[in-house]
Amino acid sequence: MANPPVLLNQSPVLDATEVGIDTNISFSLTDDVQVVLSTVRVYVSAFLVFDGTSFQTGWGGSSYAGNGGNGWDFTLRHTAYFELGNTVSVRVVAQDNLGNSVDESWAFHIAPLYKKAVLQIKAVAHDVLRAYFPEPVVTSQALTLVDNYLITTLTSGATDVTVTGVRTLDPEAGLASFVDVYISPVALDALYRLEVRNQRNVRGSILYNGELLGMAAHFLGRSTKADAMRGTFARLYSTRGVESTLLQIIVALALEDERLGGQGDLSPIPIPVPPPTTFGTSTYGTDTYGG
Repeated sequence: MANPPVLLNQSPVLDATEVGIDTNISFSLTDDVQVVLSTVRVYVSAFLVFDGTSFQTGWGGSSYAGNGGNGWDFTLRHTAYFELGNTVSVRVVAQDNLGNSVDESWAFHIAPLYKKAVLQIKAVAHDVLRAYFPEPVVTSQALTLVDNYLITTLTSGATDVTVTGVRTLDPEAGLASFVDVYISPVALDALYRLEVRNQRNVRGSILYNGELLGMAAHFLGRSTKADAMRGTFARLYSTRGVESTLLQIIVALALEDERLGGQGDLSPIPIPVPPPTTFGTSTYGTDTYGG
């Protein structure tokens, strides 16, 4: 007696996590004799997608083809994206021409709406920050929108700093690993926080640090080797702002010197989160206060 049809090559695989919102679903049916196409039923999250003859509305980009295993290869392509954070189930029902049947299901998980991420910053000049993303982000309009970059002054009395422009350099395949953030003058040795909002990875998740709306990191106001280099040219050429090609060259030279073992003043400085108030420290509630 022939065995029932077999379900193979499921993609995404069982219990896959962080699946992209535009991912296709694929699988194969094979059999000892022949899977009868008119008996195939495919359900996605309980909705009938294929009824044995055609794909339903919303799944018109899908396809199937016969394979060498007496069965069929299916690719399911939805005309809309899956919702971030959802679990998607797929059920396949079929029979062969001897009446043997298969009824199997599997599920996978779409990427979450938010993904925790840690930003890294190099102060490449006193008015230029290079912000490195923990993973590539999509180069949408949001990438260079100034409103998505917020600087908070953490040192009392220090000059407030604003973002004046954002530039990305030669993104590959619509992705960017870092941006240069141009800022107004800083107070030397003052502590600031840069928060980058509304940036999505290739899965569609918004990257954030778990507490604020976006990725965030601290930086100190300081002068760097790039500032020393640009001082030579400032009398003759513009070395300010996003449009200065010369500034980009100076920054590139400073970073290359860093890579080859220069002074190391462009490396990110480990900056702790500002300490809490002293109220509630170990001295409070001790024998001194009758605790």
